[in-house]
Parts: sequence; C-alpha cells; structure tokens
Amino acid sequence: MKNILFKAHNIKGENRNCVVCGNKFWAYRYRIKQGRGKVCSHECANKYQLGQHHSQKTEFKIGNIPAKREYPRGISHPNWMGQKVGYFALHLWVTKWRGKPKKCEHCGLEGKKVGRRWNIEWANIDRKYRRCLKDFIALCKSCHTIYDNNLIRQCG
Repeated sequence: MKNILFKAHNIKGENRNCVVCGNKFWAYRYRIKQGRGKVCSHECANKYQLGQHHSQKTEFKIGNIPAKREYPRGISHPNWMGQKVGYFALHLWVTKWRGKPKKCEHCGLEGKKVGRRWNIEWANIDRKYRRCLKDFIALCKSCHTIYDNNLIRQCG
C-alpha cells in the first residue's frame, strides 16, 4: 500500500517509518503523543497488534464482567398482556412456540418462502384470539381465505 508523504506548513507532524513493514508515512504529532502513529496502514496495525496482550488492569476488567442477566420472560414480564394481547403479537407468540408451519392442514401444500413471506400461516379456529396454542391451525393463504370467509358467512 503506497502512502503519500507530504509536508504542510500549517499541519504539525513528521515523517516516520512503519514498525511492521518499514514504509515511510506521515503521522500527526498528537497521534505520536498518544502513543499511536507507529504503523502506516490498517493491515500493518493488525499485524502489529497480533500477539499483544492487554494490561493487567484491562485483563482484570474483562475477567470481572458480570454474567448475562436473566430478564423476566413470559408471564413474569411486567409488560405481559395475557389474554388482552393484540392480533399481531398473538401470531408472533404462536410462531415462537409452534414454529413456522410446515404444511397446510387442509390441502397438504408444503411450506416455502414466496417473495419475502412464508406461504403457510397460522389461522385461528374459533376467532376469539385467545392465547391457546391448540386454537390455531396451519393453512395456506388460499385455504385461510376460504376458511375465514366460511366462518364469516356462518356467523353473519
């Protein structure tokens, strides 16, 4: 990697030699004061840092990272809605616990991705939208539409 050397009267710095590859490069004085400005490129920086260890203070901090905190989940979470859950969140909950449906329970169509969406959906059986996993069946889009329309005709 070629680095362009330059001198400007208003910029304070100096030409230095890379400690890894020996190429000359320009380094600002403030970077040199910070203990940086030793390498000419990202590649050389990666090679320079290879095998270096953290200070004892940093090693101590890394070793004392607390274990991942367990957050309340499900019913014990303060935002748990119970049976007052919305339509979208209920379907996410069903997908979380039952997974993506593999095939349509009515026509037997295998599940696959169509565009950005899955072609098999979870359909609510009694249309009360309760948090009950047995209250959902897997249907393809066309069977789901027919199922919902028949239920509307029966109820209306």
